[in-house]
Amino acid sequence: MDEALALTETMPNWKVVGKIILATQNIQQKLVFGSGNIDKLKELVCNKAHLSAVFINVDRLTHVQHCELESVLGLTVFDRYTIVLQIFKEHAKTRVSKLQVALAEIPYLRLRLTRVNEGGHGP
Repeated sequence: MDEALALTETMPNWKVVGKIILATQNIQQKLVFGSGNIDKLKELVCNKAHLSAVFINVDRLTHVQHCELESVLGLTVFDRYTIVLQIFKEHAKTRVSKLQVALAEIPYLRLRLTRVNEGGHGP
């Protein structure tokens, strides 16, 4: 949990306003969490009026998981992969570092675009 908090606090203008540890029965399921845990997460999110994003501390959500969680929670969802990309984007100053971040983001964007092309959820 400490590492996850440190990741989010690295972002400029981000503040952790709540945290919860939820068990996952099967990381491959559509919403990552069971319905009871999704309800707990939704309740936490609904009680925070100025919340703008949710960080799910898993390495990488699938495209479907990402879209489903954003739909259920009504907020932008970040996993470890996307939060690290965002941190690097925020801190990249030189042309080379910005290019490196853009190159690192290509696999993520490619997967999302492939899913849209196949008729899946949009980005």
